[in-house]
Amino acid sequence: MLGVSRTEPGRLFGVRRQAIEQWQARGVPGERQEKLATLGAIADQLTAKLKPDRIPGVVRRPAAAYGGRSIIEAIAAGHERLVLQELRDAFDWGASA
Repeated sequence: MLGVSRTEPGRLFGVRRQAIEQWQARGVPGERQEKLATLGAIADQLTAKLKPDRIPGVVRRPAAAYGGRSIIEAIAAGHERLVLQELRDAFDWGASA
C-alpha cells in the first residue's frame, strides 16, 4: 500500500532485511509491536482518506509538518507518533470548521 521496496521495511524499523524476513516467519518481536501498531494506524488513516494510487507519492513527498522530511523518512527516524498525529489533525475536518 505504501509502495515500499523489499528493503524499506527494514529501514523503517532500523533492522536488516533478513530480520524482517525472520519476523514474517516467527512474528514481530514484542519491542517492535508498538511501532508496528502505529504504522498500521498510519496506513488506516491514509487508506481511509486518499485514493490508493496516491499514497506512495504522498508518503515520499517532503512536508514541513515532518521537519522537511517525507512520511517514510520521519518514520525511519523514529517519529511515527508525530506522523500519525499530524495525519489525524490534517484529516480532522471538524477542527478546521
